[in-house]
Amino acid sequence: MQPLYETVNRELRWSRHQSNRNMFELIDGRNVVAQLIWINNDENLVEVKAVQEHWTFKRTGFWKPRITIHPIGSETHSATFEPNWSGGGILQIAGHGLYQWKPTNSWSNKWAWENSIGQRLIAFHANSLWEVKDAHVSIAPDAPSDYETLLLTLGWYLLLLHLQDSGATVLPLMSG
Repeated sequence: MQPLYETVNRELRWSRHQSNRNMFELIDGRNVVAQLIWINNDENLVEVKAVQEHWTFKRTGFWKPRITIHPIGSETHSATFEPNWSGGGILQIAGHGLYQWKPTNSWSNKWAWENSIGQRLIAFHANSLWEVKDAHVSIAPDAPSDYETLLLTLGWYLLLLHLQDSGATVLPLMSG
């Protein structure tokens, strides 16, 4: 796996792994930068791997859903995402800032992370509304690098959940 800071460009792509339908990879050209592996479809639990970063993301709650981000081996969460009615929401990183996740078009196949002053940091463009296979990702040149990997992986997870909740074919893929 290649560290994100060694990527050649700021244009990346999420795609489903060829032999493991439960895995998605963030790719810079031919190099894998991060992986998202669906562990349990019923619990919307995923494991995320990147160089020197390893988390689980889990969606909980029905009336007041939220997503918790835990470093592997830790019982405490390092960040929490609180969704809103449109599928967007706010990410609170423990002891740090807030980031907003929001749709950027009416089809809901384009999404972005913005900082607290509305500056777009990372943009996602899913290539299909009906079957999620891949998405292009653009990182703003002046985006802070501290949480790039978290925003890149959580954004893909949120896009998968949103499309799944909208009826897209995302997670029969989790069956094998």
